[in-house]
Amino acid sequence: MKRLIAYAVLVLVAAVVVLTPARRATIQAQVAGPSEALREQYIETLKTKAGLMSDEEVQKALETANAEIRALQANQKLDQTAETLRSIEQEFKGTPAADEAKSMLKAYAIDEGDFKPVGQPVPTRSNVGGRF
Repeated sequence: MKRLIAYAVLVLVAAVVVLTPARRATIQAQVAGPSEALREQYIETLKTKAGLMSDEEVQKALETANAEIRALQANQKLDQTAETLRSIEQEFKGTPAADEAKSMLKAYAIDEGDFKPVGQPVPTRSNVGGRF
């Protein structure tokens, strides 16, 4: 009986030690999928990094992160725009709108994921001067 009680206590202690909040979060993230587990690991790494930084360094890192977030959001919108232009080009082949969408995709190299002007901007109905 003493062995059984000792074993039960050992199991309970092991469960408490092993399932700390961070470990529990990691297990939950792994169950959710590898992508979520990777994001959880990234967050934990950033928490450790922030704990090692001065207030000034954290403020600067925060400003940099906010700028990066804005850039990522802008790129996401560009990807959505490119998808819309591709859809217009495919769905309305032979129309002026499809031709305009194709020109915009080509002129701005959107298909390659780079939203960089190539040559001269393309004038459109809403942007007659071709300025972007």
